[in-house]
Amino acid sequence: MYCKNCGKEIKDDAKYCPYCGTESSHNMSDVINGEVVKNPNDVKKSNKSGSYDGISIAAFVCALCGIGILGIIFGAIGINNTKDNAKKGQGFAIAGLIIGICVTAVEVIKFWIW
Repeated sequence: MYCKNCGKEIKDDAKYCPYCGTESSHNMSDVINGEVVKNPNDVKKSNKSGSYDGISIAAFVCALCGIGILGIIFGAIGINNTKDNAKKGQGFAIAGLIIGICVTAVEVIKFWIW
């Protein structure tokens, strides 16, 4: 079974958790990743695959390199790709979009002034 406080595996007949000292009971539900479950095999896996969305990273890099239009385009696509939490990198997409907008605005203003 698992400790209801720290989530570490403890012996089924343990009265106290050897890691955190919390009292345990034999009819206690298992706790895994903060989620109480009757059977540890019933725990749902996270949807995030652990990999970052390449388009989101490309948006951030393009925007930082001064290619604002690509930052905006890739940022919008990256936000859409990471919206359902299938991949990580939504922060890169948002940052690429915002920086891309700023870079493009500066370029337009420079073009009009000169």
